[in-house]
Amino acid sequence: MVIGGKEVKRNQDFKELDGDYFQTIKSLAQQSLSELKFVKVISHNISKTSDSMYFNFEMSHHEHQFTLSLRTHRPRVYDDNYFYVYLYEYENGSELKTAIQEQLIAYYSPKAIKLGIF
Repeated sequence: MVIGGKEVKRNQDFKELDGDYFQTIKSLAQQSLSELKFVKVISHNISKTSDSMYFNFEMSHHEHQFTLSLRTHRPRVYDDNYFYVYLYEYENGSELKTAIQEQLIAYYSPKAIKLGIF
């Protein structure tokens, strides 16, 4: 994926990033999440030391919060309530949005089917 004329690389150097990078990723993630009726975004923030961006959200019919973590590096520790999206894996914003939605739908669907919602 290219953002602001620069290709997003694996383990992106934080110093190479600018406001365009974070604004573009934020916009794509917000669009993707807002299109899912079963998702309610609570907050979002940007890491002060890395390229990571986080969106905290709730899913209908689930009792706890989840976090969407957008990044170019693997986390030191994986959290069960996190959905990890590695930005360097996608060619463009459309693919990124689709990937986010597919992950959340795949997680949500079994419970929705069990409850008779789907």
